[in-house]
Amino acid sequence: MIGMFDVEKRKPHPEGLLRILETNPGRTVYYIGDTVDDARCARAAGVPFIGIAAPSNPSYLDLVFLFQEEGAYAIIDDINVLPEVFAA
Repeated sequence: MIGMFDVEKRKPHPEGLLRILETNPGRTVYYIGDTVDDARCARAAGVPFIGIAAPSNPSYLDLVFLFQEEGAYAIIDDINVLPEVFAA
């Protein structure tokens, strides 16, 4: 596990995610997050991003549009539907 105290540069810089990729060569990796910084980190590292945007979030529509602009692989409104993203 790599946390914010294990890196010099924090999100949206991809340092932490790049370190994870280095320690897991050849693995299929997705970044799942709920902020635009998560999406930007994933894009900078070249990792597919799955955004979680809860409809109860006052900024829901803005967040969905930001995830789309950052090239999200998928956008879901509940973590519990995550298996459906991979079933398709």
